[in-house]
Amino acid sequence: MEQLDIANPGELDFQDLIKLAATRSHESREAVFRTVSELLIDHSDIRSKQERNLAGDILRHLLSEVATDLKRNLARRLADRDDVSAGLIHDLAMDHIDVAEPVLRHSPLLSDMVLIEIIHNKAAQHHLAIARRDALASEVSRALVETENASVVQTLIENPGAQFANDTYALLVEESRNHGAYQEPLIRRSDLPQALAKRLYVWVSEPIREHICARYQIDPAVLEKELADAIEENVEKARTARPAPTRAQMIVHKLSEKGVLDHRFLVGALFRGNIEVFREGLIELTNLPRLIVERVILDRDPRALAIVCRLIGCDSTSFEKIFSFSRPDGDALARPSLAERNRLRAMYDRVTMDVATQVSEEWRNNPAYHTGADGASHLPRTTH
Repeated sequence: MEQLDIANPGELDFQDLIKLAATRSHESREAVFRTVSELLIDHSDIRSKQERNLAGDILRHLLSEVATDLKRNLARRLADRDDVSAGLIHDLAMDHIDVAEPVLRHSPLLSDMVLIEIIHNKAAQHHLAIARRDALASEVSRALVETENASVVQTLIENPGAQFANDTYALLVEESRNHGAYQEPLIRRSDLPQALAKRLYVWVSEPIREHICARYQIDPAVLEKELADAIEENVEKARTARPAPTRAQMIVHKLSEKGVLDHRFLVGALFRGNIEVFREGLIELTNLPRLIVERVILDRDPRALAIVCRLIGCDSTSFEKIFSFSRPDGDALARPSLAERNRLRAMYDRVTMDVATQVSEEWRNNPAYHTGADGASHLPRTTH
């Protein structure tokens, strides 16, 4: 079927076009698509708003039925129009990127909400097209930044028409630590706050530092002094800050509060391969410094571990299991020979609570054992 006659567009009957659009003939549908496209693009001035909306509905109905080149041509010619169906523009924007790109880049009918919807539902090529729009609201910019696609984000930063909220700028400045390509476009943006430019100064190259000082009229010596003070302050905060508890520490703390943390639980934790819970449990039950406990666990000589096990109330069988399961190359299923097990138990029986208490106090009171400052690779030997 040839293209319909639109020499007299004012006389075209839309009801006939709708009927043709519903036919099973591929040629008929494409002919209708071409005719209505021409009507919408070249003759919209003589059609009412209702008729233009109806034309848009016909084209939307046919989008999935016609060739890509027809849709691409339609999108290109409608990209900058504001007098057509917003629904049609939305559907073109959600199509393949070959069709969608001109609409994504230029259409004034794509609201911020629709752009964010497209960002959430389409992939990087659609994101790049949106990032190149002449103007972007801060909410749309944030959605693009959250894609975490470096090419998209860099394109966005380089777009002078993109707006950014301060928290988005702060995120981008922080991300520029790992994405050096963000640094220069960030500092060249006219709306980058000075406080964030100073933060950027910490990790950028010397030419970019010079640009920061020149643009914001900052004395480099003053900025270097501020940087040194900030580093000193952060080091002090890091030194005094208490890190958040680990999952293993939280488990051990809850069990300790309930009064059910004991050597039997630690044997079970080791058998299940949870060395972190075992280590935190030993620290909690013995109140020994972390470094001491960690070195006890790694020591291949069983005597230091015997001291710790006596402190937490182990019997000889539990000690033998703990020693076997906690070795760096140990395997809970690969038990030592009967002779080795008997030797470990006999050695453990000679370690009394008095001996364990005395040695553990020596460990607490000797700073070298806390820091390893004496260079020793082992804890002090118990010869009792």
